Amino acid sequence: MLVLTALLSLSGPALAQDDGEARASINGWGGTALVSEVEVPQEYFVGNGDILRIKVLGEEEMTGEFPISPDGSIHYPLLGQVFVSGMSTPQVGRLVQRLLDKDYLVEPEVFVHVDTYASQPVEVTGLVTKPAVYFLKGPTTLRQVLADAGGVSDETVTEIQITRADEVISVRYEDLVKARGDVAVLSGDQIHVPEGKAVYILGQVGEPGPVSWADGITLTKALTKAGGLLETAKINKVYILRDGERIEVKYKRILQGKDADFVLEPEDQIFIDVSHV
Repeated sequence: MLVLTALLSLSGPALAQDDGEARASINGWGGTALVSEVEVPQEYFVGNGDILRIKVLGEEEMTGEFPISPDGSIHYPLLGQVFVSGMSTPQVGRLVQRLLDKDYLVEPEVFVHVDTYASQPVEVTGLVTKPAVYFLKGPTTLRQVLADAGGVSDETVTEIQITRADEVISVRYEDLVKARGDVAVLSGDQIHVPEGKAVYILGQVGEPGPVSWADGITLTKALTKAGGLLETAKINKVYILRDGERIEVKYKRILQGKDADFVLEPEDQIFIDVSHV
């Protein structure tokens, strides 16, 4: 079941999606899968490297931190080796309680929580503020992991890639920043944020610079993403530099509905001159 979380702060633009449903494209499936079909585990199951904090009420000598060894067990007072890997903390608590109650204590009260998470790594690389290996602490989504990594660090990013076993899941960045666009992250996932394609807008716009490119993006959409035209902008003629060729676009006619909007290609450079009128 998809777990919906509050929107975390991720740098970059949030764009509307036409069909209102976020999708993750999974290579090898021959199509796309709704992200709601990707299940998020509802419990955290402990494993090798985690450190458990176990407390037995009224029994200080049985309270402390217990690391899970590579064989999946902890060494616990009186009980010796106790296998716990793959259990939830409530299950570990019930197991320890049952073993103590059997031979040593009468109806002991046992409390367990994870003190250190280190068994479920997720690697984050690419255009994030803090690329590193992070450890899951329970049901976790892509948006949460990217927030832990400081967010996306480049405005041109258009997709996030998750390598899981032999599959590559491609998530559109504009979907991810929306409430319904999150996907589950699982132990062992490799998350990569590649550099996206962009167009470059210079001159009389609110925010000159790179604008992320997407298939079918038009001049009007790009200008809107760049903060819109300033009052000083010359709209009669806009110039676009593409592969060394200078293309003249009569943008005023586009605004008047007389010409179709101009479709941009990656690396286009748009120049908005100053109007002298």
